Amino acid sequence: MDHATDNPPEYSEDIQQTFTRELAGSISDKLNNFYQQDMGFFLVIATKTGGEDRANYMSNVARGTGIEWLRETADRLEANEVKAVHHG
Repeated sequence: MDHATDNPPEYSEDIQQTFTRELAGSISDKLNNFYQQDMGFFLVIATKTGGEDRANYMSNVARGTGIEWLRETADRLEANEVKAVHHG
């Protein structure tokens, strides 16, 4: 980030896609190794400052599956239910 102007750095779409793909692979590997099974994730990424198009996601599951998980999670958050990820 350019702290003098508080503007984030500009990256080409190719660089962003490569970074995101490598990060998603790393997250997937770490989850699979920790839980000793094939794990899925759907991670929402957003700027904290707001603005248009501020949120995006990365995942290792189909888009529809991620949407389903987000809805289930939102319902639990609104009901103040917390469920830990567990083995099995």
